[in-house]
Amino acid sequence: TPIPARWVAGKSYNVLTPVQPTSVPADKVEALEFFWYGCGHCYHLDPFLENWKKQGKPAYVEFVRVPVMWNEVTRAHARLFYTLE
Repeated sequence: TPIPARWVAGKSYNVLTPVQPTSVPADKVEALEFFWYGCGHCYHLDPFLENWKKQGKPAYVEFVRVPVMWNEVTRAHARLFYTLE
């Protein structure tokens, strides 16, 4: 499925140069969520993301969660995330 024409480079998004590697196939768009289990904003956003993933996410989008690792606490939470994965 092609990306909808309503998205315009330079207006709706910026093209990264050089192109950054992703973990998804070339015909997909990778949407990354950087999060921390202790973040109140992440906590409140999660139900909306889960609903979007189930009911609104286009087929050409791959959603990937990435835990932040700023300090020992966030690194411990990241280890938990990857262990549970």
